[in-house]
Amino acid sequence: MIPSMRHLVLAWGCLALCCSGEGDEDLVRDLPDDAVLASQRYYSTSWRKHYEDGEPDLCGKAYLENAALHISLGPGAAELTTLTGWKDGLVVRGRTDITRFWNKAVESLGKGYDGDTEQGDYASTRFVVDDDTVLISGPVLLGGARGRKVSQTWVRQGAEWRIKSEMLDIQDFEPPKSEAAPKADISGEISKLVETAEKAEKHDKVTKEAMALGKGLAAAFGVQVRKVSEEVPKAVEAETKGAEPKAKAEAAAKPAAAEQAAAVAPPAAQSSTGFWPILATALVIGGVATFLVRKTRRRQEATIAGFEAMLG
Repeated sequence: MIPSMRHLVLAWGCLALCCSGEGDEDLVRDLPDDAVLASQRYYSTSWRKHYEDGEPDLCGKAYLENAALHISLGPGAAELTTLTGWKDGLVVRGRTDITRFWNKAVESLGKGYDGDTEQGDYASTRFVVDDDTVLISGPVLLGGARGRKVSQTWVRQGAEWRIKSEMLDIQDFEPPKSEAAPKADISGEISKLVETAEKAEKHDKVTKEAMALGKGLAAAFGVQVRKVSEEVPKAVEAETKGAEPKAKAEAAAKPAAAEQAAAVAPPAAQSSTGFWPILATALVIGGVATFLVRKTRRRQEATIAGFEAMLG
């Protein structure tokens, strides 16, 4: 039986419907892009925090067991080869070796991290492939290394997201500054300095008081010495004009010398460091005065004897 034209048209229509419907099942999605990105973003943020906190082991756990990592080093990052042993085009495979890589990165580059932000200089581009796959790219700063995350593939594994592959291009590098050494606790030294200063202040106060006392004593004794120096010439002049006999002159000189010594000698209770030099000075002046008085008397006696000899 030859099929009619009507049957042929129906057959071709059914075939067309079947062909047009084939593959549509693969395009059917359960989640919108925003929901997929919101679910994945938490894991990107957690990875960044682990790096900033210096937890490279947790960074490594974010990769699949069979993940792969590709690193390119630009001309400005040549120093990294000496510092880390990495070479341009390095490929790291497997979670264990990738974890070692991030341990070395934190140690050599520093813990600072910028990237995977929504806006700004380090904003990233996120592309939803399907409900279980997200691609991320954008500039990144790892400690002192500036570069670009060329491609990072996140896939959903059960209820979590893991990194399946990543391509990282490090363009330049600046060694991180060493952290300042902790300041020493000098509170104890400061206390000692304060205590020493207080003792010195007390010592200076006592010294000033002692000096003031010494000056007072010196001034008092100086007045007495000046009195002696003024009285001695007067006594000599009186002896010369009076021309009294030797016995009377000696009798008059002894009380004067005793009075001078009594005037110079300080009370026993005023003994101090400055007393003895002043006393010695007074005694020397008194001795000189006595010597001058006696010498004058001898001249007077010789003169009188000469006149007596002339008178016969």
